Amino acid sequence: MAPTCKKWQISLMLKALEAKAMITRVPCREPATAKRVEITSSGLASLRIAMPIAIGVQREMFGADGEIGGPLLCALRHVEIGE
Repeated sequence: MAPTCKKWQISLMLKALEAKAMITRVPCREPATAKRVEITSSGLASLRIAMPIAIGVQREMFGADGEIGGPLLCALRHVEIGE
């Protein structure tokens, strides 16, 4: 079963990112209640700093097992689809 995320959880996460000027929410024409999320230059700069760190932590914790196509990710995919 795929992980689920409640609408309010996404809203809180977006509010936090918006408060840190990492994203903006732009109203859409259709539907009028929808908003498009755009990453800001500050958000992109933060992401460029954070991603190598996150990847390094993953490699440190899981080694080759955590690489794309590695045994850990394959096993997690089997769990996700219920095999």
